[in-house]
Amino acid sequence: MKNVKTLAAGAALLTGSLLSGPVLAELSGNVGIASQYIFRGVSYGDPQVSGGVDWSHGSGLYAGSWISSAAGEQEVDFYGGWANELVDVGYIYYYFPDDINGAGNQGTADAQEVYASVSSGPFGAAIWYGFNGFNGTDDDEYLYVEGNLDLPLTDKINLGLHIGLNEGTGAIYDAPGVESSFIDYAVTLGFGDLYVMASAIDYDAGIQEANKPTFTLGYSWSFDEL
Repeated sequence: MKNVKTLAAGAALLTGSLLSGPVLAELSGNVGIASQYIFRGVSYGDPQVSGGVDWSHGSGLYAGSWISSAAGEQEVDFYGGWANELVDVGYIYYYFPDDINGAGNQGTADAQEVYASVSSGPFGAAIWYGFNGFNGTDDDEYLYVEGNLDLPLTDKINLGLHIGLNEGTGAIYDAPGVESSFIDYAVTLGFGDLYVMASAIDYDAGIQEANKPTFTLGYSWSFDEL
């Protein structure tokens, strides 16, 4: 389930414009490993390994795919959008080969999201709308809003702070005993193309015994530099 930080990296614009010089494009890759799979403030099992490829264009268009494995299940994401220095809008399709809507399978259901974000200097905010969620029903929509702060500590090290809120809006979340709100926090240290992240989720005691921290290690690169 694609993370906004990876999306932001994949959507980075290159120098140049349609009016002066050629419109450039870039192909980049990323890999990661995490002690637990956290998505929109919800735990989906542990551990997790992932990798993806992103294409970005000087006009602001971008697209990519991301593959992950966690809790014995495979996931392939496809996404695309448009971004500039201020805004980013796009769409994601989450594909699970063991979709519960398939013939007798019991895995996670395929899902879709649309999103929009704004950023200015070190501040960023985004909203994600899952108009069909991962439960395979017609009433499992959700909203996820987040705020991010990116601070340079040195010429080579950045500090990132994140907080997000997932709010279930579909009727499925109105059932007794179903938790509808989840909060997650994260602190990231970036070392150029390498980053390490510590994150935590805020479950009620009835949902999970302990809110154990999650640790993630990720690396990205440009194929043009190979």
